[in-house]
Amino acid sequence: MKKQYLIVIICMLFMVASIPQDIVSSGSITKSPWPAFSKDYQQTGYTDIQIAGNDGKITWMYDVGDRVYSSPVIDSEGNVYFGAQDGLYSINKEGILNWIFKTDGISGYPTIDENNHIYFGTHLGEMYSISPEGEEIWGFQEPNYTPLSSPPVIYDGYVYIVSPIRGELFSFDKSNGAKQWNIYFHPQPPSFPALGKDGLIYSSTSSTYGTHYTGSTYAFYPTNGTIKFEFTPEKHDETITYFSTHPIIASDGSIYVGFQNHIYSLNNKGDIIWKTQIEQITYHSPSVDIDGNLFVGTENGLVVLSSEGEELWNIEMKNVSTPALSGDGYVVIGADKSVYAINTITREIVWKSEINNDITSPAIDVDGSIYVLTKDGVLYAIGEEVETRRIPFLTISTYFVICMVVVLYYHRKKEGDPHT
Repeated sequence: MKKQYLIVIICMLFMVASIPQDIVSSGSITKSPWPAFSKDYQQTGYTDIQIAGNDGKITWMYDVGDRVYSSPVIDSEGNVYFGAQDGLYSINKEGILNWIFKTDGISGYPTIDENNHIYFGTHLGEMYSISPEGEEIWGFQEPNYTPLSSPPVIYDGYVYIVSPIRGELFSFDKSNGAKQWNIYFHPQPPSFPALGKDGLIYSSTSSTYGTHYTGSTYAFYPTNGTIKFEFTPEKHDETITYFSTHPIIASDGSIYVGFQNHIYSLNNKGDIIWKTQIEQITYHSPSVDIDGNLFVGTENGLVVLSSEGEELWNIEMKNVSTPALSGDGYVVIGADKSVYAINTITREIVWKSEINNDITSPAIDVDGSIYVLTKDGVLYAIGEEVETRRIPFLTISTYFVICMVVVLYYHRKKEGDPHT
């Protein structure tokens, strides 16, 4: 191969390697890095963003001054949103308040769409679509004031949300907020909804009435809310309250759900693929990585299961939150009133950031920063800004010019020296 062509190829490879990973992998740097509870509508808690450069130090705090009722989500501009006692908050990357959208009811979990529009419900049955500037696009009031504060799921032009108090699933037109339908499916509180790979909506229910046993996982057709299947696990122990986790959907379409101290893997017909008993009760939904490994937060620690349901390892901690998983093999959790980053390869704690309060599920920004909320209303940004993977156009242009100069130099040298 001629030397000048080899230099061009090397230069081009260097340019491609220097392009941000999120550009190469996703084709876009404008999509939100953490648009919904537990990252996506499948509630995987997994992102391909890398956080190895995060040092675990608290960069800034923003105190709402009251309780919050959601986990943080992040739009494509780095703004952080969460629901609180008095409305929906928007905080920028520097920890400065952008705006508050005031509501009559306690605001629930927000979800961000591809246009950075924010969707959320309230405990008094309100449902809103809000612009990135904090302006109302549309609003809806449920006549029965049924609470609508779970994280919405957006699919095929519609918004789906469940009532965290009543067993109801609602569907709204994404463009104008018109209610399409709602169905009542269970007398017990349902979990957050999840969107399956098959386009079905999944939700689970659990008992809150002492020793009374109940609990099921449902699959709904999104067009009209018809139930495809209802899965009810066998009774394990009727002496304790029967908690269920939110369903999560693995990359192969498997549905994972926890009941009491058992984790189930289901197919989209409601059949059991496998079930595993763990020693602790889990109150939060697991997270799942691209290999199907499950990271389960329990009252006594973090338990990691393989895609076949075998326990791989565990770490003892108290009251572990829903984990956040990074693309470079870290799991970030709230536990023991602190935030931990754990290397999943070495299984060692890399850093611990003390918060001294109960912590909601973490969110990871595109630069590797981590955001967590405490239940008393403080938003924390953790980690000095990791070296950005976005390269300005000028930098790429500079590489191109340098490559061309080198090629021209060798071309002219070849014309002057036939042995070059």
